[in-house]
Amino acid sequence: MWTTICLSSIFLLYHIINTTELKNGATFNKPEIKLTDPKKAEKIALNSRFTLMCSVLIQTIHGQSPKILYSFYKGDAREYLLSNVTSNKEQCNYSVESAKASHSGYYMCAVRIGNETKESGTRYISVTGQLQRPVLKINPTQLVKGDSSNLTCEASYEIPSLKFIFYQNGERLGDKIIKDKQFAVYRLQEVTHDGATNYSCTVESDDSNSKSPKSEMVQIITHVPVSNPVLNFKNSSVVQLGRNATLFCNLSSGTPPINFTLFLQSKSFSTVTSNTQDAVFNVSIIDLARSGEYKCKADNRFSKTGKYSNGINLTVIVPVTTPKLTVNQDSLRITKGQEVILYCHSINGTSPITYDLFLNNICLQSITEHHGNRSTFHVLINETKDIGEYKCKATNLNCKYSNGINFTVEDSQANGSNYNRVLYVLVGIIIITIIIIIVCYITKHHHKKTEPEDISMTHDYYTVQEPESLDATQSVQYTSVVITGSKNDCEGIYSNIRPTNKVRPRRDTEVIYSEIKKPGASADGDSSSSDEDNSVQYIQLDIKALCGEPAQKQESMFI
Repeated sequence: MWTTICLSSIFLLYHIINTTELKNGATFNKPEIKLTDPKKAEKIALNSRFTLMCSVLIQTIHGQSPKILYSFYKGDAREYLLSNVTSNKEQCNYSVESAKASHSGYYMCAVRIGNETKESGTRYISVTGQLQRPVLKINPTQLVKGDSSNLTCEASYEIPSLKFIFYQNGERLGDKIIKDKQFAVYRLQEVTHDGATNYSCTVESDDSNSKSPKSEMVQIITHVPVSNPVLNFKNSSVVQLGRNATLFCNLSSGTPPINFTLFLQSKSFSTVTSNTQDAVFNVSIIDLARSGEYKCKADNRFSKTGKYSNGINLTVIVPVTTPKLTVNQDSLRITKGQEVILYCHSINGTSPITYDLFLNNICLQSITEHHGNRSTFHVLINETKDIGEYKCKATNLNCKYSNGINFTVEDSQANGSNYNRVLYVLVGIIIITIIIIIVCYITKHHHKKTEPEDISMTHDYYTVQEPESLDATQSVQYTSVVITGSKNDCEGIYSNIRPTNKVRPRRDTEVIYSEIKKPGASADGDSSSSDEDNSVQYIQLDIKALCGEPAQKQESMFI
């Protein structure tokens, strides 16, 4: 009896816990969810039909049929609502016509009568197979670098809760778990890459290990504004007049087509449209005005403004003309040990010009001139190896070779001997010339002092008389006599003794006058004469006796 009482108490307590009295006088227990086909409780085939039934026990006080709301959920926390059904029956079914792999998971139902709601327990259902391929949608697909875009992965045939995984160029980009929707959105923030990028997505069942294949790839094209271009020369910034200069304008980033514009001294010079990130400009150097600073500008339809490159300077030079090699002397004959100076000069050519001196094609010296001057080379011809053909080369951007010069080297000893002989001859000629000049000078000066005077007309001078026996045909030879040092009336200078006017000798008469007389004195004196000859010659003259001085010391003059 006590056993019956205990069992009745336990049943009554359970009934109180699982029932609730409604305002309309109805009570109901906790609902229960299950498959209508017990055979499918473990495994449900893919694409097969299955039905879930939610039942509840309802008791009414007055026998009324209450309005019941049945709700079916997937997930153990009412994540995804499958269906809402209103009925007055104590059971309600939810059918799935084609089972998918995403149907695997936990299910539950809820019953609502009036203001009271009760939930059933969970029931796990397993569906064999793989999730269906999702669909990826991207908006927008055309971007400018720095823009954003939304990636939407849709699994409309699958049942949440689902896990969506997004991929970029095959690499996992990110994932999202969605419990109440059949799609997920992934936002790309400020895209930094450029060009084309491929995206895809997959879906996994959150309640099972089922996974879908990847979606079809969708491409995003990211357009990039141009970066600052870089301008460079292909070869050199120095170009010869009459040739071409090649300039490259390159970008590190920028979506083609790109418009490139070349500027010279801030003026537009040439424009090129390129489907790549670089452009080539060929500039014909037709005159010196093509020298100066060049820049390039790049622009595309995704750039707000164009970008300019750095500036580079192009130098146009005039090539050198053929140089001329000259030497600092008229003759190319030199002696061993002699230093010669060679000059090399190119008339035309932009400085700086480098001049190289060659001997037998071997470079000896190199000089760079910056102001258009000629170069000067000092060469010592001292050995046999210093003999040969000398040439010079002028170089600025191109080079030209000069004419050749060959020296003839003579022996220094032979040249020295010849030189000495010539020197001796010159010295002799100079000495002779000096002697002649001195003699002429003395002779001229002496004649000025000894102008002829008529002795008989001046003072008490001595008179030179002609012998009376001289014939008129006789010629006369005069001897200049100078008597100095007399203290009496003999003072004076006697010169140019000549015959008196009484005698007129013939042209063929030769007379030597040697008789000198003092006025008023006899001609006998100390002189001796010869009557036989037609001429008289005095060998010795006593000058002091003639002048009346004492003959203490005899002085003689020989004529």
